[in-house]
Amino acid sequence: MAAPAPTVAKSPPALVPPAGPTPGGTLPLSSIDKTAAVRVMVDFIQVFQSPSSDSSSVDEQVAAMRQGFARALVPYYPVAGRIAEPTPGEPVVDCTGEGVWFVEAAASCSLADVNGLEDRPLAIPKADLIPRPPADHKLEDQILLAQITKFTCGGYAVGICFSHLVFDGQGAAQFLTAVGEMARGLPEPSVKPIWSRDATCSAAPCHAPRTATTMCRWTTARWW
Repeated sequence: MAAPAPTVAKSPPALVPPAGPTPGGTLPLSSIDKTAAVRVMVDFIQVFQSPSSDSSSVDEQVAAMRQGFARALVPYYPVAGRIAEPTPGEPVVDCTGEGVWFVEAAASCSLADVNGLEDRPLAIPKADLIPRPPADHKLEDQILLAQITKFTCGGYAVGICFSHLVFDGQGAAQFLTAVGEMARGLPEPSVKPIWSRDATCSAAPCHAPRTATTMCRWTTARWW
């Protein structure tokens, strides 16, 4: 008899707000950011095996991650906001300070049972591993969402969904590095973010290809 297909039980999305006060107002996006080619949401999944040298439980690690997001959202305060479009065709970042949606989930299997999520197609549907906001919140208005899926072996998968209007891959990597640093108790991120989208603003529209890496992003060389 074939083994039952693995299942994932998700908690309702919960907001993780910044751990301290953050500036309000709106921030402009560059002409590159405003093109249809980058107005997409990007999903990715990172898998972490159970660390043999770490005595903390998965629940303690998840709590540390949640705190890491809250603390990182103070210097990276735009990420706690939302995409707004007060003028058609002119999206901005509205620094509302709401926070990021965070989902906790539990899989019914170990990572070994699904080959560490290395197979394609995935042994667990991607939709079960990627965060989405509540039904009454538009996905395209979000800047970043996170989901932690715990496996029975003690390992876990981190699913991230981010707006390409605000991040490219390197930028998302830098933010997640900051989250990891804050989760480990560092007093501040090793790379401080700077918002300088005006450096690429132009009166003429820019028709960047869908695969382009945009400018003036948070950048780093490593993941958390």
